[in-house]
Amino acid sequence: FDPRIEKTKTALESSTEGSFDERYYKKNLRKLERRKKNWIRIVAAYYGGSAEGGDIRIPSESGISSFKKEAMVLDGGRKGKYWSTSKEMAARAFSAYVDDKLRAQDRYNDYLAVYTENKYYKDPLFGDTFPYPEGKEREEINDRFDTLFDVIQKKNIIQKALEREEKI
Repeated sequence: FDPRIEKTKTALESSTEGSFDERYYKKNLRKLERRKKNWIRIVAAYYGGSAEGGDIRIPSESGISSFKKEAMVLDGGRKGKYWSTSKEMAARAFSAYVDDKLRAQDRYNDYLAVYTENKYYKDPLFGDTFPYPEGKEREEINDRFDTLFDVIQKKNIIQKALEREEKI
């Protein structure tokens, strides 16, 4: 109980229509309803629909990949983004792709790609960071690079670009 809050509340209630609680509730109705729905989801997830508990899946509203989420964490909410920019993410994904392709052939090249596995980014003081894609997501990205390079090769895109450049 804080007498200052009560005094302010009483003054507001006597000077305007409706009680302070009514105005607050009307003003924040959407936010309060959203909170209520979130709590219902949390309780449902905890109990899994039964008093004994259990597991339940709640669809996420975010279609953001783990790779993107971790990049956003690395940016730390700063105004000038770096880790989560498309160019930087593409560069790290490509570096990981090159490293994976070389390792599959039992080859290494520290100049082209180095430390592209997140196990190298463990810090006991500041916590682990995950700047590179990993797991299934990394495999999917690698598959997409393979598809891109297959198209470039099959359609002779580089050769056509060089021929166009010679004409200019």
